[in-house]
Amino acid sequence: MLLQTRYLGALAALALSGMLGALSCSSKELVEYGATAGAAGGTGAAGTTGAGGSSACSVGSEGCACRSDSSCDGTLSCFSKLCVNASGGVGGSAGNSGGVLGGASGVSGADTVCPAPCTPAACTPTVPSSPLLTDFTNIQNDIFSEVVDGGARVPMWWTKFWGGVFVYPNVPSVCADAAVPEYPLSEDTSAGNWHISGTVGNYSGFGIYLEPCMSDLSGYSGISFTIGGNVGATGTLRFTVDSSDDRPPNTCWPNVGTCDPDAGACRSASTTFSVPATPGPVSVLWSALGGGTPVSTLNATQVTGFGWAFDCASCLTAPYPVDLTIDDIELFP
Repeated sequence: MLLQTRYLGALAALALSGMLGALSCSSKELVEYGATAGAAGGTGAAGTTGAGGSSACSVGSEGCACRSDSSCDGTLSCFSKLCVNASGGVGGSAGNSGGVLGGASGVSGADTVCPAPCTPAACTPTVPSSPLLTDFTNIQNDIFSEVVDGGARVPMWWTKFWGGVFVYPNVPSVCADAAVPEYPLSEDTSAGNWHISGTVGNYSGFGIYLEPCMSDLSGYSGISFTIGGNVGATGTLRFTVDSSDDRPPNTCWPNVGTCDPDAGACRSASTTFSVPATPGPVSVLWSALGGGTPVSTLNATQVTGFGWAFDCASCLTAPYPVDLTIDDIELFP
């Protein structure tokens, strides 16, 4: 599959600046498993919301793009072109992501502000404070993070372990300057799970990016999730775990991505599993993953994301419908 940038200019208040995420002025160039993944959720010229996004953001308000002079409303602060409450979390209404906070954070068409180039910075891997990555009750604007009692994000959450969900292909943001794909996938997390649907007519899938740049998951032996539904005639998905060893160099995080694409393919370790029609638990050991290049197995000390890819052996000539849910994504010892 073609390697594409996972999400165009990731902004995340958050000092994003690197792959499958980015933190420090960020514009992460995340590498995707299949075809065009990335920056969904932006708004159109008239200020309409992106695919699956919520209402358009007002530039300068919380969770939305900073003004051109880097100012924000009231006491909000501008981090990586995004207005945030430095003592709490982002609570604005960005569009659906495929990139950090929906690429351009759902800015209105009347005052579109696209992400600025990132400032390169060294990446220090983070470690999740809990094995439960998300049960989709701690997700806002397609981003999950550590929360306190009551569900509010912990203070300065973007400096700690967090991540987000995306589908590909999707409807690109206005900042992506890309054509709308013929068969975009849709996603919805409003029901407390992750619902993915649409037609697979090109390389397609869904995934999770980990922030601020990469994560050390070596304290765990694998990952589990509840999944079920219609994924096509094969009844299978390819599950991939991205690590720095098998990713091309990241311009935002110089120490993320050590694979030289000019020397050969950069491919993450993966495995294929059967998807039940009715949602049920699936567990994957890190040791079960293989086929990566240049490093065949997973280096769990520098994980940048997870991906699930639909079969496309004949999807280009015979598109097929999909409809599934995924929930309770959790690491296990």
